[in-house]
Amino acid sequence: MTDGRHGFIAIELKYSESMGEPPARMRPRYDELSRQSQLYRDPDDPALRANPLQQFWRQHMLAHAMVANGVHSAGRFLVIAPSFNSQVQHAIHLYRQQLIDGPATISFDAIPLENVVAAIKRAGANEIAALLHERYCDFSALDALI
Repeated sequence: MTDGRHGFIAIELKYSESMGEPPARMRPRYDELSRQSQLYRDPDDPALRANPLQQFWRQHMLAHAMVANGVHSAGRFLVIAPSFNSQVQHAIHLYRQQLIDGPATISFDAIPLENVVAAIKRAGANEIAALLHERYCDFSALDALI
């Protein structure tokens, strides 16, 4: 940060996940952080503790705790996922609905993987962008097989 504060960006990169991970062991601290964070419309909503939201919920609260405990001054929680992964995109949509309107301690955002690759290319790293696109965004070989 340019004003001397220490910040972070917590990035969760999803590619082929279905958002159906095994249920996490719920700890009393999760409920406490969920309420304390002031991130959620209903911090006790069971939907936050189940698939497909449970992982985003826990990670967002961890990011909040890092600021609340003074480890960092500011932070963001960012999910990067391909636009074609409808399960992750749906989970992002559902998660956004859980969040309060207005400024939050730790903001949440999601960016399509394709946009990240395009930004890398615009920044001048054409070779890296081409390799990332070929590996993660170009399905022409798969389309040809089908």
